[in-house]
Amino acid sequence: MRKLLVLPLFLIVLPHRFTYAATADGSIEMAAQQEEVSVILAKQEIALPDLFRLAELTNLSLAAARSAVDIEAGRTRQAGLYPNPTFDVEVEELSTRTSEFRKDKVALVQPLILSGRRGAAVSAARANHASADYARQHTRREVFRRIHTLWAAQLYFHDAERAVDELLEVANRTLDIAQTRFDARAAPESHVTKALLEVYGLDVVRQQLTEERVQGTAELLSLFDGTQVPLDRLVGSLDRDPIDDASAHVDDHPALWAAKTNVDAAAATLRAVKAARVPDLGLFVAYGKVRPADEGFVEAGISIPLPLFDRNQGRVAESHALVAQANQHLRIVENDLDVTLAVTRQRYHTARELRDTALNRIVPAAERGLAQAQEGYRVGRLPFLELIDAQRTHASVRRQMLELKRALAAAEADLMSLVGVGPYGETGENQ
Repeated sequence: MRKLLVLPLFLIVLPHRFTYAATADGSIEMAAQQEEVSVILAKQEIALPDLFRLAELTNLSLAAARSAVDIEAGRTRQAGLYPNPTFDVEVEELSTRTSEFRKDKVALVQPLILSGRRGAAVSAARANHASADYARQHTRREVFRRIHTLWAAQLYFHDAERAVDELLEVANRTLDIAQTRFDARAAPESHVTKALLEVYGLDVVRQQLTEERVQGTAELLSLFDGTQVPLDRLVGSLDRDPIDDASAHVDDHPALWAAKTNVDAAAATLRAVKAARVPDLGLFVAYGKVRPADEGFVEAGISIPLPLFDRNQGRVAESHALVAQANQHLRIVENDLDVTLAVTRQRYHTARELRDTALNRIVPAAERGLAQAQEGYRVGRLPFLELIDAQRTHASVRRQMLELKRALAAAEADLMSLVGVGPYGETGENQ
C-alpha cells in the first residue's frame, strides 16, 4: 500500500507582500488620476486636447483595453516559465501483516521539455501581447474620434443657438413691421400671421437644438464614465486649417498592425502545437530507507511517454485553420481600411468645398437679399411675401452653413483618426 503526498515547490513562498504593494501602488495612481481630472475640470477654458486627456483618465473602454494588454503581459510572462518540480513523500508498506516493514522515500520529480514548445509558446504570447496593444491604440483612436465629433457638436449647438437667437430678432422685427402696417391698414392680417409662423418655426428649431444638445451631453457623460464636463467652458473653432492628406495612408493604422500580429501569433501557436507532439520527459531522483533495518537507498529514473495515439493531430489541424483565418482577416482589414480611407477623404474634401462655397458666396448673398427686402418692404416698394421669402432664405442659409461646419468637423475627425494625424497618431503608452 502506498501513501503519496505531492507538494509543488512554489507553495513554499506565499507572495502576500507583493499583493499589498500592488494595491498600495494602485491607490496612489488612482489618487493622482483623480487629482489630474480635477485640474482639467477646474480650467476656465477646456479645449479638445483636455477632453482627450480626460478620456485617457476616465474612459472605461480605454481602461478595458489597457487591462487586456496587462492580461497578455501576464500570459507572456507565464509562457516563459519552466514547469515546477514536485516533491514527493512516499511510504510503502512491504508487508500486509505488520507495518514495521516499509520503505520511506522522498523524491524530486522534474519535467524536461525536449522540443521547442516553450520558445514557440513565448513567441505566440508576445505576438498576442503586441496585438492587444495595437487593439488598445485602435480603441484610443475610436474614443478620441467620438469625443472630437461630440466636441464639434457642442460648438455647433452654441453657434446654432446664437444664430437662431439672431434670426429670431430679425423675425420679430419683421413681425413688428407687419403689425405696424396692419395697424395702419396698409397690409392685410395674413402678413402678421405669416410673420408669426416664421417666429414659431424658429422657436421649434431652437427646441430641436436643445434636445440634440441634451443627447450629446449624455453621450459625453458616458464617454467620461459619468464625469461632468462644464460644457459652457468648451473652447475651440469649427474653422480649422485644412488637413494635408496628399500622402495620407493607413499603413500604420493600429487595426492593421493588430491583424498582422495576430497572424504572427497564429503561426507561433502552430509551431508550439507541432512541438507539443514530442512529449516531455520526467526525471526523478529519490532517497529512502527500508524499515526496520534502516538501510538507505537511492533511486533515479526517467519516464518517457509514448505518443502512440495522441500526437496532437486535432490541435495541429485546428492551428493550421487558425493561421489561414488570421491571414484572411488581415486581407479583410487591409481592404476595409483602403475603402474607408478613399470614402473619408472624398467626404472631407466635399464637406470643405461645400463649406467654402457657402461661406464665400451664398451667405453674403442671402444677407444682402434680406437687408434689401427689409428696407424695400419698410418703405412699401416690395410686397410682404418677398420679405418673408428673403427672411426664410437667410435663415435656411445660416442653419445650413452651421450644419456644413459641423459635417466638416465630423469628417475631419474621421480622417484624422484614420490616418493618425496629431494626437491620433500618438500611442499613449505612458498614459
